[in-house]
Amino acid sequence: MTVSKKIKQTISEFPDDFVFAVSDLDCDVSQREAAARALQRMAENGDISKLSNGKYYKPRVTVFGNLKPSPVQVAKEFLVKDGRVIGYLTGATAFSQYSLTTQISSEIQIGTNYYRRPLKRGNYNISFVFQPNEIKEDAIDLFRLLDCLKFIKEIPGTTPNEACKRIICIISGLDDIGKKKMAEYALNYAPSLRALLGAIMEYLGCGDNLIEPLRQSLNGISKYRIPITDAILPNKIKWRIYEPTRR
Repeated sequence: MTVSKKIKQTISEFPDDFVFAVSDLDCDVSQREAAARALQRMAENGDISKLSNGKYYKPRVTVFGNLKPSPVQVAKEFLVKDGRVIGYLTGATAFSQYSLTTQISSEIQIGTNYYRRPLKRGNYNISFVFQPNEIKEDAIDLFRLLDCLKFIKEIPGTTPNEACKRIICIISGLDDIGKKKMAEYALNYAPSLRALLGAIMEYLGCGDNLIEPLRQSLNGISKYRIPITDAILPNKIKWRIYEPTRR
């Protein structure tokens, strides 16, 4: 069987939306160059689509045309390595997961324990957000919720007031273990987020075992300028949260 036929057979077994490179194909090292040329020809013929240099995918075909690969596929090497979770989708993914926005973005943000430079892949801009806690699969939903608080002033298609109201509702629905873990993870985030989460948890009537560590972690002098009104968070002043001065 020729290299080209072998590659076509391999690719036919890939699921739609799957992003792959020469290294994902079952071919010897000596055949890599021939495989790369075969992929290029297949892309030119429309059999597969090219995402970026050396990256291809099988588009999902719909009545509306071919779909671009999902963010998970585009950035998968930054999410899992050797079967271990090393990153998670956040930013627009988190905003959408928690119904904070309906806008679709070409920006992919990834939470990671290591600083990385942003990069471009196809039509996507990939950037990285430092996650100060060890990344574990069962903690990702809480990390995303904390990231929503972190970026509350930047969520598109909504206001900080509307986002905060929605997040308060989400946190109120967490069980005691979820609230406890969220408060613990927050201790490694910036002071402004700790203050905002502390105010939310106090407003929701959470116990002192959750609230006091957040309060004690703040220096008691700093002010946090977050555009959230008293109507949404009546106790915000106790946590030194102020709306920015309007000019």
